[in-house]
Amino acid sequence: TAFYFAVMAVKENFRNYVGRAGTPGTPRGTMAILGNGPSLAAELPELLRDPGDRDFMAVNYFALDERFTLLRPSYYVLSDPMFFRDSPLRDRVAELYRVMNERVAWPMALYVQYYNPERFDYRAALPNPLIRIVPFHTTLFRGFRSLEFRLFRRGLGSANFGTVVQVGEYIALLLGYLRVELYGVDHTLLEGLCVDGRNRLCRADRHYYDDGTAREP
Repeated sequence: TAFYFAVMAVKENFRNYVGRAGTPGTPRGTMAILGNGPSLAAELPELLRDPGDRDFMAVNYFALDERFTLLRPSYYVLSDPMFFRDSPLRDRVAELYRVMNERVAWPMALYVQYYNPERFDYRAALPNPLIRIVPFHTTLFRGFRSLEFRLFRRGLGSANFGTVVQVGEYIALLLGYLRVELYGVDHTLLEGLCVDGRNRLCRADRHYYDDGTAREP
């Protein structure tokens, strides 16, 4: 517990940015989080046809889909370090920011990691005033159980979330949504593991927008 507070004091802070930012508008009854798994290919047309009483949260590269402007998600989450650090996917990340900046014509909250050691300038990449950039904390808390829940309710710390969808679920709860629906969330740690012709372990990471070509680890 003491170590957590020391790390938070040095690396981050104790501000509940998610809670302070609130919602871009009057929240609807349900938060629908869109993962990028293969099943979203079948689910997305139905959601566009009948959005119902839902607010939408998109993740990762969804803004590159032409239907992004039809769905108009109020929330967007980027949690992978590749979105604020140099990586082999830097060109695609740059394209994402460019397209998102051009396409967003409605109020949208973009949630990004507070921890940003390379000081990536999100506002420079996304000058669009309709996009509100909201940091979330990622420091892992291990300590007293009673204190853990109090911290989580205040948007502080992390439970070692393994996927961007889990971060989205946490943010939805912090914003007060009592009903959360998941779409396109069909990835597992083992799905897609394979061995190529040279006996090397590979993984086919499939999304609704591609064919999941296997790649080396």
